[in-house]
Amino acid sequence: MIKEKSCGAVVFTRVNNKIKYLLIRSLTGTYGFPKGHVEAGETEEQTALREVFEEVGVKIDLLRGFRTVVEYSLPRKEKCLKQVVYFLGEYSNQRFTHQKTELSEALLVDYETAIKLFQFDNNKRILTEANDFLLGKKPKKNIIHIFGASGSGTTTLGRKICEELGYTHIDSDDYYWMPTEQKFTVKRSPSERVKLMQADIDKAENVVISGSLVGWGDELTSQFTLAVRIVLEQSIRIERLKQRERERYGSRIDVGGDRYNKYIEFVEWAKQYDTGGLDIRSKAKHDEWQKMLSCDILYLDGADSVKENFEKVKKALLE
Repeated sequence: MIKEKSCGAVVFTRVNNKIKYLLIRSLTGTYGFPKGHVEAGETEEQTALREVFEEVGVKIDLLRGFRTVVEYSLPRKEKCLKQVVYFLGEYSNQRFTHQKTELSEALLVDYETAIKLFQFDNNKRILTEANDFLLGKKPKKNIIHIFGASGSGTTTLGRKICEELGYTHIDSDDYYWMPTEQKFTVKRSPSERVKLMQADIDKAENVVISGSLVGWGDELTSQFTLAVRIVLEQSIRIERLKQRERERYGSRIDVGGDRYNKYIEFVEWAKQYDTGGLDIRSKAKHDEWQKMLSCDILYLDGADSVKENFEKVKKALLE
């Protein structure tokens, strides 16, 4: 799957102490926010600032703590996933214009008018998130994401939180893989995973998501109210994984068994977490990925008891 990345911003100003949003209208008549492709060497923020100035002629200040992502397939490009990162930017005492070669107009409207103009639900969601952020509204629900290396205990802690607090548990593997007779063999498409997970998030009052979303679930991260990263020494992780695979498959993972080769491949893959590059699920990739998170990140030692780590999460939720 090829991924194209763009960055932009929800741009606003204040007129008579009221928030007004600066929208753009494409040459085909659809309304949206200023955005464009990331150029070589640019950070996400630099792209957003440049694209806003190029498209509507204003220089904005980005507000800290707001970053949201939308992903969708491009109908004219087979096997291409478009990812757009949006920030929230304010300007004042500037006249806006529009890039006539790419846009038919730019207009300044209030929240209610903007919602009516948007044709796409993604734009409505993004604007609502931005508007709630500016008004200081608290999230309607807690959405905790627990991540770390395979075998670090993300699922176990997730289940504990749900048992104690009545949250709904969502495990990323249940969305990543199709429910086939032989488990973990057929992958769902990234868009289908996100669609199914979002539906279950919407139905729940409070949610814990355990496992890895790296590389496919960025669109969901703006909803997180707390991220929990579990760190654990490799030797302990691998022993846990071996024990889990033994409990799951029994003698099938022994030499000559039908699961032996997959078992060896899985263990070797898990060992690469601490030293692997950005092309696999690794410490380096998680280090880079977590930079996009706008929520607080709680670090836990996977060697501590589940009860101890639960108490730390519970304390973080109250702060």
